[in-house]
Amino acid sequence: MDPLSITVSVLTLAQMSAKVIQLGNNYVRGVKGAPKEIPALMSELTLLDHNIHALADHLKDVASSEEGVAKSLMERLKEPMTACELELSTLEIVLEKQLGKKRGMLRKLGVQLKWPMKAQETMDVVHRLKRYENSFVLALGVETSGITRIIRQDTTIIRQDVAAMKTAQQQTEEDKKRLQREKKFRDVISWIAPAGVDPAINQNAALKLKEPGTGKWLTTSDTFNTWSGKQHSFLWLYGAAGCGKTVLSAHILDYLRDDPNGPRLKPVFFYCDFREQEKTKSLNIYLSLAAQILHAHISSLPKELEEWYDKRMGIGAIEEREAMEILQLLANRAGNLVVLVDALDECKDRIGFLRMMKKVQNVASINFLFTSREELDIKTEVGDQPKLHITPSVIDDDIKLFIKEEIVRHPRLRKLKPDLKEEVQLILSNGAHGMFRWAACQLESIASKRLDRDIRAALTQLPTTLEETYTRILADIGQSDRDIALRVLNWLVCSFRPMLIHEVIEAIAIELDTGNIDPEYRLEHPEDLLDICRSLIRLDSGTRSIALAH
Repeated sequence: MDPLSITVSVLTLAQMSAKVIQLGNNYVRGVKGAPKEIPALMSELTLLDHNIHALADHLKDVASSEEGVAKSLMERLKEPMTACELELSTLEIVLEKQLGKKRGMLRKLGVQLKWPMKAQETMDVVHRLKRYENSFVLALGVETSGITRIIRQDTTIIRQDVAAMKTAQQQTEEDKKRLQREKKFRDVISWIAPAGVDPAINQNAALKLKEPGTGKWLTTSDTFNTWSGKQHSFLWLYGAAGCGKTVLSAHILDYLRDDPNGPRLKPVFFYCDFREQEKTKSLNIYLSLAAQILHAHISSLPKELEEWYDKRMGIGAIEEREAMEILQLLANRAGNLVVLVDALDECKDRIGFLRMMKKVQNVASINFLFTSREELDIKTEVGDQPKLHITPSVIDDDIKLFIKEEIVRHPRLRKLKPDLKEEVQLILSNGAHGMFRWAACQLESIASKRLDRDIRAALTQLPTTLEETYTRILADIGQSDRDIALRVLNWLVCSFRPMLIHEVIEAIAIELDTGNIDPEYRLEHPEDLLDICRSLIRLDSGTRSIALAH
């Protein structure tokens, strides 16, 4: 090694130490109350930097007059200098990464920049730096003949440190690659998942309506157990409007997740909903199911999907044909899936979806179940495949339990005289004919009556169908409130998504002929909407959104 190269090697080390000191000072200035081990680290870095510069000057002088001595000295210092360079490089990476995390934004939010190393790890770095510094000091202050033995002792320790540091560095690289894989996994899920479409909202809302103890007639039936116990199985649950199909779907998912024999089954689901246009599109059903499969039931990103993502990302939205292929790929990879789709009759391309699911079942282990009303096109497409009719007789006990518990919960109904309570329960149970929704509307109507006489009169004049029930609810709205009710219903029917309660308040105050807002038409108390529209609308207490009740 020529004299110039000797000096350049040490000066390179000096530049690195200066850079780390600068980064360290930036960190200290960026936080209040830095950990107590940080000053010790900064002090050691400063001493090290001083001695590195002194060593550079010393070697320059020795190299010009005693080149052989300089070469010998550099050979002895090679390992300490290599280890020191690795240590400084690691510190530089750690500090730059930490300081690069949007410092300005964090300070504005009052968030402290956290020191990325544990206290003991920091002190270990300090001790290693001290060893390197000692080696450099010895090179400056000890005769050449005595340096060899002393440096050799420290070199053995440093060699061990270097090996440990390389192992740690390899581990850091592996962690970095793992984090990159995990990020890409999440990115692909976000790419697949349809924006603004969350079936979990429907699932949670349906579970809130479920009465504990109901739905057992289904999960204990031979038809259901045959479906859940056999691979590639198919089941269509159908029934009239208001018979509780959506709540039953939520119960099935809950049951499968809690069933001790259920771990082999991996549920994914979708709730079609005419109140949200995006939840009536078959494209969004495919994408939502695919995103759920990838998120919950596949541990690593399939290579084919990764290549697909790399090729397609940023080039427009996923098309329906592609969504079908992605769903088929992931369903085949996951295996043992349960796919549950509620209210398929509210899907715009329901027959196309049914045909697609048949194709997927041909290549993947899927137990497929869907619910709907008894529509002719669906009935024709299903043909002779397994089906179960939700008749009034099979849910009679569930409706009785529902009515009984609703009376107990309602602050007005639970105060009724015992004989009147029994009368209400009996008459509503007999008149429901398998319609939970019908029973709920009658209970709300009865609760608005103030006199026992009026309640008994209402029980003798009950509507027989849901359509008649809704017509009567509209007719019972007072004349002064009817215009408000019609405006609310028109907005909810035409909205592509559930509207927040304050949005509805603003919307109904718009004068349709001019487009201006009439401040005198704005309700002062948003909850008045519920009193005016009664059983026709429903408020989600969590999101504060309003939607048609059915």
